[in-house]
Amino acid sequence: AYLGEERMKAGGLHWGWDSTKDTYLGVLRRGGDGKDVQWLKGPQTMCTHVMGCWSDGDMVYVDMDGGDANQFPMFPNIHEPFDPVKAAGHVRRFSVDTSKRTIRPFDMKVMYPQYGGGLARQDDRYHTVPYRYGFLIGGGPTGGGWLKFDHQTSKVDVFNPGPDAALSEMCFVPRRKGAPEGDGYLLGICSRPKERGRSDLLIVDAQQIGRAHV
Repeated sequence: AYLGEERMKAGGLHWGWDSTKDTYLGVLRRGGDGKDVQWLKGPQTMCTHVMGCWSDGDMVYVDMDGGDANQFPMFPNIHEPFDPVKAAGHVRRFSVDTSKRTIRPFDMKVMYPQYGGGLARQDDRYHTVPYRYGFLIGGGPTGGGWLKFDHQTSKVDVFNPGPDAALSEMCFVPRRKGAPEGDGYLLGICSRPKERGRSDLLIVDAQQIGRAHV
């Protein structure tokens, strides 16, 4: 992003997308004071929400949703028009080998290129540790709505609320204390503009997401 002081003085937005700038990922030791932070350059991307992250020995992994360029058309592009294709969000996995102290790029992999979306979530009990299931609002070849990704099998299940419905960001609630990962419910708001703006609180069984109906 580009912070434009002159733009702000003129009454414009303070953020803009500068495609000539590099993208960096910062990695620092948990519980440290930041003195050992490593800044690693990688493929240009704009990411907003973390789905999950963990470490395995010297390796650090971060899963996020993001696009190849500016994802927000309300932020001006400094050098070129807004590109909705590059703005499309996909689940990306960043990986870093922290045992190497030399300057190097981070690795980035688009995990499910056929599915797009944003507002990534997970079973919150698995923050900062290896996890299996992630959630997203988006769509793909099997429809759109709330998506459930199984990183172990690469299977994607979709909950579709039906026509003329708009889903909000969801959160995950375990079915009971001590329930296995992903065993619980997705909660969120579904709005229906054609029904005088009626909104419903949806509670969807996360293990039956592909077969749930409203």
